[in-house]
Amino acid sequence: MRDLSRSGALQAAAHEAGVAVSLRALDVTDEAAVLREVAHVADRHGRLDAVVNNAGRAAVGTVESLTLVTFGQRWSLQRVYGKRRR
Repeated sequence: MRDLSRSGALQAAAHEAGVAVSLRALDVTDEAAVLREVAHVADRHGRLDAVVNNAGRAAVGTVESLTLVTFGQRWSLQRVYGKRRR
């Protein structure tokens, strides 16, 4: 989660459902930060079974109307971490 100050509703819902959650701030565009968090989870829990990446960026307009920079920023967020890592 990028902004932990906005996690109240999620934490409340998890608590109400009896689910333990551990939230950590993470910028998924920072590969070093991602690797640190994976190592943290593996150290704390012994392994990492699955990751759900719900990150995204919006761009309003048709593909033809986007600048190459804007298109590249949107595309790179989706494909950089779409690969399976071991």
